[in-house]
Amino acid sequence: MFRKHLAGERPGLTHYFESLAPRPKLALDLTTLPFTPELKLDFGSGDVLRHYSRGVDRGLVQEISRFEGVEPETIMVTSGADMGLEMALTHLLDPGDDIGINAPAFPRFGQIAAELCGARVKFFGSVGEIPKAKVVVINTPNNPSTKMIMKKELEEAISSNSGAFFIIDGVFSAFEQPGLASLAERFQNIAFINSVSKSHGLAGLRVGWIVSKRENLEQFRRGVSNFHTPLFNQKIAAEALGKGGFVRNAREFLDAEFFFLKKKIRASLVRESAVPFYLVNVDDSKEIARKLLERGVSVVDCSTFPGMGREHIRVRIGNREENGMFAEELNVIL
Repeated sequence: MFRKHLAGERPGLTHYFESLAPRPKLALDLTTLPFTPELKLDFGSGDVLRHYSRGVDRGLVQEISRFEGVEPETIMVTSGADMGLEMALTHLLDPGDDIGINAPAFPRFGQIAAELCGARVKFFGSVGEIPKAKVVVINTPNNPSTKMIMKKELEEAISSNSGAFFIIDGVFSAFEQPGLASLAERFQNIAFINSVSKSHGLAGLRVGWIVSKRENLEQFRRGVSNFHTPLFNQKIAAEALGKGGFVRNAREFLDAEFFFLKKKIRASLVRESAVPFYLVNVDDSKEIARKLLERGVSVVDCSTFPGMGREHIRVRIGNREENGMFAEELNVIL
């Protein structure tokens, strides 16, 4: 495992130093909510900070169980969905193995598979075109396209490819596809990954989870530290998940702001599911993203995503002030 991290170049280090640069005046490049649930940050006696986190907060597991509609024993808490993806892929893949990734794809999937695992990446379009592979990764609703793969289609794909292990990245599923995690209880060859980062606007908390069969979770736990997710963070996540109605209200907000943006922006917008971002159709995504950044606005050039061309930029849905500012800046450029 350690050798995998040492092999080859490390572009992630460059990204780290880039992340230290001052943020632009209007940061719309990351797909998080512009608000969070109202939380009580109670440190109590301080024990949750003074001691190592030796395990998982039972309250958090119960809240995840309720939120996803699955049994507690099928849940493994991770330090964000990103860690869940790393844990699953590095335990499932060996150098030279083939992995199929649904495109358009978030670059992190291929990065982990190729750079940490030494696997051969095969991108595919629809679930009817899944290549022969040891592992298949599907993200629905999709980042960046906003498209969804319906649950019935996933069931058919999994049944038709029983020799592959499926990883379903469902970090945006709470807004549009609740109950998707139940697939991991029904099928042996699935790990469903989610977190509070997108659904509750708590990306900085780094709390996520994997839903899968117990024997799969036992495999994923091998060699993993017991201290990876701070207990205090887990308790905050449990409280957030217990806020009934938050996701529904967040979706209503996102839909209303997208409607506002469609009226304000003089360009075609794309949002095919209830995700906290949208695409803007442009002539040259790299050039538009550059011009916006010169004006203090950060968005994502979608040509950086495997399977996307240079016809879209991805933009986070912000609050009303942010959305109004972005519309004005983009209209000036267009």
